Amino acid sequence: MVADSRVLLKPVVCFRESMSGAGAAPSMRTAIKDVPWPDQDGVLGYLRSGYVYGMTFGGMSGDHLEQSRRITVDIDGEPQPAGLLMTDGEYFWYSALIYYIDNYNLQVPDEFIEQARRHDWRVDLKTVSRANYDFDFQAKSQV
Repeated sequence: MVADSRVLLKPVVCFRESMSGAGAAPSMRTAIKDVPWPDQDGVLGYLRSGYVYGMTFGGMSGDHLEQSRRITVDIDGEPQPAGLLMTDGEYFWYSALIYYIDNYNLQVPDEFIEQARRHDWRVDLKTVSRANYDFDFQAKSQV
């Protein structure tokens, strides 16, 4: 019998406005801070360094908080679309999360901040398993 090599990834955040969210999830407006929060720059570096697992199409290019704005994300000095699906091998996120943190100081859960800190604010792409990933869209994150 072959062992199941699936890795269940958790979302960094789960807001009703995001693709990993649902109608019962809280609004991302509840996690917006007036000023940058401690370790925000470190977390942004960690998110930007993630492994790009894939890309979604449609529905992620518009800013949910300011409808007239379009989302582009700076990764390695290059503009990228909002729908990149990224991972560190434990969590997953869409590149749009980087945009919301950059532009609105969107807070992420302490558990994820600790994950990024433990890895010195950088995803080690050599250690990110390329197993058969599965995504836990039902997981609840607390900010």
